[in-house]
Amino acid sequence: MPAVVELRLGDGDALQAEAIPLYLPSAVPPNLGLSDTLMAKERRLRLAQIQDTLLELRRLLRVTLGLWDYKFQQAGFGQRANTRTRSLIARFQEKVDRCAERYRATRAALLVLDLNGSWSGQFLELLPEHVKAPRRGDDDQSEGRRELSWIWLAPIGSGENSSNSKAELDDSECFYQIS
Repeated sequence: MPAVVELRLGDGDALQAEAIPLYLPSAVPPNLGLSDTLMAKERRLRLAQIQDTLLELRRLLRVTLGLWDYKFQQAGFGQRANTRTRSLIARFQEKVDRCAERYRATRAALLVLDLNGSWSGQFLELLPEHVKAPRRGDDDQSEGRRELSWIWLAPIGSGENSSNSKAELDDSECFYQIS
């Protein structure tokens, strides 16, 4: 992007490639006047990224819930089994935390690119209390009274549970659709 040359000069000499910042349209000040096509391309990238991240977050939370069930039902009360299970749960909790941070960063980029887009009603702000597995809170809480976090209720594309594997990107909505 020609508009980023000034920003690159201000970065100084970065010795490692990992230290060089990527100047995507969402990270560039708006006064540089980027083209709308670049903004639309990053918007499509971020929409796909936020969908994938939310699906990954759901998967990791289900795995963590399964690990807790395994710990209570199968691991028993031995110190070795409990320690191994707890370390495994802790590793998955770190993955959940990283995934939640990736979701927040992607959503922040989308807010810069398209503040009031159609995506904003579907992908809400992710607070720490939203990141929880779909389980009962108390023993006396019935199934009809349990409230799920919005991450379990948010539809992701039109074919999330479809068995077909051919996905194509619809340009009007930028959501993956299974045909």
